[in-house]
Amino acid sequence: MSYDVPHVPYDEFLSRLKSIKRLGYVKTLRSGNTGIGKSLEDLLGIEENNNSAPDIANVELKSHRADSSSLITISTKAPQKANRRLWGDALAQKYGYENSSGKQSARTTLKLDVPSKKTGLYLSLDDFDKGNLRICHEEDGVIATYTPLEIEDWVQKAQNGLVLVEADVLNNLDTEYFWYESATRYSGWNKHAFEKLIRTEKLRIDIRIRVGKNNGTAIRAKDKSVLNELYQNSESLLTDVTLSSSPSPVDPPFDMDWGTIEDVDNIRSALGEQQTFEDFN
Repeated sequence: MSYDVPHVPYDEFLSRLKSIKRLGYVKTLRSGNTGIGKSLEDLLGIEENNNSAPDIANVELKSHRADSSSLITISTKAPQKANRRLWGDALAQKYGYENSSGKQSARTTLKLDVPSKKTGLYLSLDDFDKGNLRICHEEDGVIATYTPLEIEDWVQKAQNGLVLVEADVLNNLDTEYFWYESATRYSGWNKHAFEKLIRTEKLRIDIRIRVGKNNGTAIRAKDKSVLNELYQNSESLLTDVTLSSSPSPVDPPFDMDWGTIEDVDNIRSALGEQQTFEDFN
């Protein structure tokens, strides 16, 4: 079952998150790094897509393994066509390098005022007194500009802010189980903090483009503490949820559609689990 996700009321979204926490450790639906996000989206009823609209209830939804040191991707956004000289395949073809698959790639982390050895691209804050963030090339100068409104939309593009859901992880025979234990909502980005975090490399800008594939230009935080600096407001969302017993693994014994509440109830029944999974409705 899928939902018209941007129009799900925020209170209903929050209720679903609380119900998912009560479910306990959920077996991943996809191997690899993206399993944590895919499993959460399916439980929430979000269809997988590559568009830039808010994920659900006008929030930008992100998930993260609680014990992971990996960067947290806040959002992805390309500069507007009017504010860039070239992008996508053209960028990769002109400034890229041949990757291990033989594709021309411009994937790179942009350093402040330091050109990449592979692409020659770098980040500039020279015009940030006017609010502009620039992507430049060591020989060709300014390639693209993010205006103040674009940066704001990049950092906080959803009306109800960014929600980071953290999961504790169990591993069994190389299979992950996620307990979506905590969630924090962030809103009200701080322009001055943004500049400081870029300068101190606590925020990173990553171009993720190769010929034939554009995964977006991402703004990424070094860790959760960076989000507390970047945003003026933070709110813990799941602290009032208690479990009647320690969370237990849920290992689906049959093929199922995780988008339906009936299947989640069937799992608990099959396992003799006494905890209840609240109805989404």
